[in-house]
Amino acid sequence: FRRGTPENNPDGKPYITDAYVDEAGKGLMVTVGAPVYRADEFMGIVGFDLTLESLSRSLQLGPLAGDSAYLVNDQAQIIASAGRKDAAVAPLSSLNPALFEFARGHASEQTLTAFGDTQLHVARLPGVAWMLIAEKPNWEMYRAAAASTLPLIAFLLVMLAGMAAYLKAKQQQKEMESKQSLERFRSLLDATTDMIAVIEPSSGRFLDGNRAICEFFGLTPQEFLTKYVFEVSTLISSEPQWKQFVKELVSSNGLAFEDRIQRPDGETGVVEVNAHCAKEGGQQYVIAVVRDITSRKHAEGERDRLQHRLQQTQKMEVIGQLTSGVAHDFNNILASMLGFSELARDQAGDNKKLQEYLELVLRSGERARQLIRRLLSFSRGDTRKTAGSIALAPQMAEIVSMLKPMLSARIDVQTDWSESELKIRMDPVHLQQMVMNLSINARDAMPAGGVLEISVRQRTLNGEECSICHEGIFGSWACISVRDTGEGISADLLERIFEPFFTTREAEEGMGMGLAIVQGIVRTYGGHVLVDSGSERGTRFDLLFRTATA
Repeated sequence: FRRGTPENNPDGKPYITDAYVDEAGKGLMVTVGAPVYRADEFMGIVGFDLTLESLSRSLQLGPLAGDSAYLVNDQAQIIASAGRKDAAVAPLSSLNPALFEFARGHASEQTLTAFGDTQLHVARLPGVAWMLIAEKPNWEMYRAAAASTLPLIAFLLVMLAGMAAYLKAKQQQKEMESKQSLERFRSLLDATTDMIAVIEPSSGRFLDGNRAICEFFGLTPQEFLTKYVFEVSTLISSEPQWKQFVKELVSSNGLAFEDRIQRPDGETGVVEVNAHCAKEGGQQYVIAVVRDITSRKHAEGERDRLQHRLQQTQKMEVIGQLTSGVAHDFNNILASMLGFSELARDQAGDNKKLQEYLELVLRSGERARQLIRRLLSFSRGDTRKTAGSIALAPQMAEIVSMLKPMLSARIDVQTDWSESELKIRMDPVHLQQMVMNLSINARDAMPAGGVLEISVRQRTLNGEECSICHEGIFGSWACISVRDTGEGISADLLERIFEPFFTTREAEEGMGMGLAIVQGIVRTYGGHVLVDSGSERGTRFDLLFRTATA
């Protein structure tokens, strides 16, 4: 057995032992064996014992047919003999002098010794000067007998070697098929666009992952296997949360959810996760199939934004159409009312009281006419032909000088005309209307005082969303900024501030047309408005217009 172990037979070859005497009395024997492996694991030895009884008998000292035995004294006289009929009539020295002399010279060796074509065994008998000579003239027959057994042994060895080679080939074939199956399965996993991960339930460590998930995280397979779920997940951000998640997963048939994943490069991706438990070899694992839906989420957000923009645009168009129709009809009615009022005033004569009443009617009618003009400016824009290229800095300085008397002394007005070369194409009256309306709103937002900043600068936009048309703004624009430090506008009101007649003031404090007029003028000149407001930073309006070259 020891001869076939991996330590003594590292090549795993079949072997045959030297001949040995069987202790059970079967004579000389040899053992033929071959080691057996499964994969690279040594399982044991397949072998059998071969009993060579005939060969064993031929090699022993016992007399066989054709053997001769002589008991002689030192004078070569044959005292007794067996196997040769003429041995008793003459001394051995005369029958075979060479044999006698050879026996005398090898009497102390106690082994079979070759003598010509025979084998001799010579032994001196204790107490007497006699020798026992055993002659085996049939040694060639024994050699032939031994030779006749060698083909059988060789056949057995070849058969055993063939069996071992066959078993080894079958084992190698199974190993190769298993390896090919694993490689095929790995190729399928790496070919899918979905990310697949195997996770250890107890620790949350990743045990395996396909190519897609490694590429998603920007890691090598070796680096990925050092990560834990709660290191990359936003939803499961700690080890206790992971353990609670595993408990819920085990008690269910699987869980599906969305998560935000933090990548090593700092980018955040949105993923859809389908997780379930699996067992292999008595060991439990968590299998997670992860799909990157970042692009889909961005597309859904863009779709919602476009839908909101469309709804806002449609709403403002409907309000504009309604306002335009009402203003037009009201303007017709007002024209007749003012016309007849003027006629009545002319016919009043010396009736001072009646003239006073009619004058009040005319002044109220004039205010109504101004309101109609504002409504029309909002609904379809004012297309006055007085628009021209104006330098913003001097125009803004003049507007601020007219504005200051209308503001509280507790409001600090700060201006910045550093970019004095900016020009836009606009009617100066419209510029004054916009700045005045925004400044009055800022004043009302700071009843206890504050800071009003008015500035002009060049601004470059890269996709910011216009608060009026909700389109992305790109490129370089002239920016007129009006900022206050008031309470700010809440998020739920920001979407309505440009609607006509929308106001948070009391009824007698304003009609809610200020920002509606700003919107109408901005739309007339193809501009945009950006609004930034918050409870701790006040409100800022940026009016954007294309610059004029002359």
